[in-house]
Amino acid sequence: MARLPRVGGRLGFSVDAVVAQRPDLVIVTPARQAAHQLVDPMERIGVPVMVLLSRSLGEVIGNVRLVAKAAGVEARGEALAASLEQRLHAVDGQMAGRAAPRALMVTGRMGNGMLLVARPGTYTHEAMLRAGARHALPGIGTLAQVSPEAALACDPDVLLFAGAQAGLDELARRPGWRDMRAVRAQRAITVARAEFLIPGPRTFDGIESLAHRLLQLQRKGWK
Repeated sequence: MARLPRVGGRLGFSVDAVVAQRPDLVIVTPARQAAHQLVDPMERIGVPVMVLLSRSLGEVIGNVRLVAKAAGVEARGEALAASLEQRLHAVDGQMAGRAAPRALMVTGRMGNGMLLVARPGTYTHEAMLRAGARHALPGIGTLAQVSPEAALACDPDVLLFAGAQAGLDELARRPGWRDMRAVRAQRAITVARAEFLIPGPRTFDGIESLAHRLLQLQRKGWK
């Protein structure tokens, strides 16, 4: 990946840099600026653009099939998609009948002090549920941001932090957080951002990994 040419990033994308690569297909997501900055220019010059939605795990798997079909490797895509479906069903069977801990997944922090959390209606939230957890803030709706006070008040059984251990450690040292039941009981754990915040096959690695961690914690009880 380090050798691939850069055509942009979080602050925007260069149409000229994309065109210079002479692409046969441009794939973007609506959650990124690429969808707004690249779709119209690519269509004007005749380069096909595929905008992938990833609102659910079903759509994530469907995207595998779509990209494979567009790339002319439909059989490979179908094999991978079927494998992901089988792995997901295996986790469902593993977690069936088990008590689901109340979990809060922190996915980021805003400059105003608000927290970004996994919310209903997203593949990240569904991945957390399929791994065997339930949302500690079920009434959050479509809001992505919650206050630290709301996060502390929900007192989750498990605190999930999408990021590095150092980031979780820093959060857990803050007043209020260090007294959270999940922190005191050593049930504050990290999950990989690449697995839970970037939709794709790695998401299913994350589901399997989180399910395994939750099973380990369950053996110790949720009190």
